[in-house]
Amino acid sequence: MDIIQIHPYPARPRKRRVITRNRPFCDISGKKTDVSALMRHADVQEARESVVQTFLGKESRTKHFVTEESYTYISPLASYARGFGREYVDARKRFDGVHVRSIQHYSQHERLYVALDAQFSRIRTQIRALRNMRSMDLSPVRMWQMSMACAMVFGMVTISMVYKNFGNSVQAKGVPTVLPTNDSVSVAYEVQQGRLPILDKVFSEEELVEQKRLHDQKVTMELEQAAQEQKRLEQEKKVEQEKLVAARQKKQAEADAKLLAQQDEENFAKKAREMVAGYPIEEMLPEILKQDREVAIYMIAMAKQESQWGKRVPVLNGEDCFNYWGFRAKRARMGSGGHTCFDSHADAVQTVGKRVHNLIYDYKRTTPERMLVWKCGSSCAGHSPEGVKNWVNTVTMYRDALKSKS
Repeated sequence: MDIIQIHPYPARPRKRRVITRNRPFCDISGKKTDVSALMRHADVQEARESVVQTFLGKESRTKHFVTEESYTYISPLASYARGFGREYVDARKRFDGVHVRSIQHYSQHERLYVALDAQFSRIRTQIRALRNMRSMDLSPVRMWQMSMACAMVFGMVTISMVYKNFGNSVQAKGVPTVLPTNDSVSVAYEVQQGRLPILDKVFSEEELVEQKRLHDQKVTMELEQAAQEQKRLEQEKKVEQEKLVAARQKKQAEADAKLLAQQDEENFAKKAREMVAGYPIEEMLPEILKQDREVAIYMIAMAKQESQWGKRVPVLNGEDCFNYWGFRAKRARMGSGGHTCFDSHADAVQTVGKRVHNLIYDYKRTTPERMLVWKCGSSCAGHSPEGVKNWVNTVTMYRDALKSKS
C-alpha cells in the first residue's frame, strides 16, 4: 500500500475571511444578497439547502459541493485514490485543514520496513502482556494446590497409558532368591548394591558362589591393570621430569661456559692491554684481539722480540710502516731493511695474522722452537746461536705470560 505522509510541522493559522457589509455577495445559487460581515456555518448550510440551481451543471444539481485539492477535507479524488492503495496519514490524527497536507510516496522497500515495524510492535505488545500475566495474581497456597492438581492429572494420564499398552493386570514383581548360607547372603548383598547384575532366574548356591568368584577375579584384574597403568604414567612422568632437568642443566652449563669464555676473553684483553701499555702497538691491540686467541698471543710475543712492540720499526720517507714483526713480502711500498710497508693498522694485522694462522694450524708450528721459521726462514745456519736462543726465550716467556690464568 502506498502511504502518503502528512508533515506534522505547524503552519500559520488560517483567519476567517471578513467581508465588508456593503459588498454584494454571489453565492452558489447566483442570488445577490447582503450578508453579514462574518460567514458562519449556519449561513452556509442554509444557502446549500435553499439552492435551486448551480453553475457547475445544467442537468442536475449536487447536494454536497467539495472543491478539489482544497487542503481542507478529503476530496473525491483522494477518496478514489484510497481505493487503489494510497492513504493519507495525519501525524496528529486529525484533518482540520489548519495545516497544509503534503503527499510523499514511499518505495517498495520503505513500505516493507513500515509493515515489519508494525508487526514487531504488535509482537512486543503481546510479549509485554504475557510478562504482566506471569503469576496471574495467584497466592502461594493457590499455586501449591494447582501443582498438586496438575501432578494428579499427569499420574492419571500415565497410568491410563500403561494400562492401555500392557493390560490391566500389569504389576511390579521382584525376583525371589533363596540364600541359605553366608556366601549366598553376600552374593545377594552384592546384587542389591548393584555390583552384580540382576538376572531373571533363580540360581543355586553353587552358581551364585561361582558368579561371585568370577566377579572378584574380574575386579582384581581391573585393579591390577589400573595399578600397572598408574605405574606406567608415573614412570613416563619421571622420565619427562628427568629430561626437563637435563635440558635445564645443559642450558645452564652452556650459559656458564659462555660466561666463563666471556670472562676469559675479558681477562686476556685486560692482560694484553696492561702488557703493551705505553708502546706503539697499543693502537693495534683492538685489531689484534679480533684474531684467533693463539694467533694473537704469538703476534704480541713475536712483536716484543722483533720491534720492542713498535719502538724499532722500518720506515718509508720518514713515516712508520706499521710493520712490528719484521715481515718481508714484496709490495709496491717497501720500507727500510727490505721490510714491507702496510697502509694501516688493520692492513698490518690482517696480513701478518693470516701468515701466523697458516704456520700454527696448517703447518702445526705450535711452539716457539718450531716458530723459528719466522726468524731464520728455512735454516738458522746464518744466525748466531745466542740470537736464536734469545728469540726463543723471549717468545716463550711472553706466550706463557699471556696464557697463564693469573
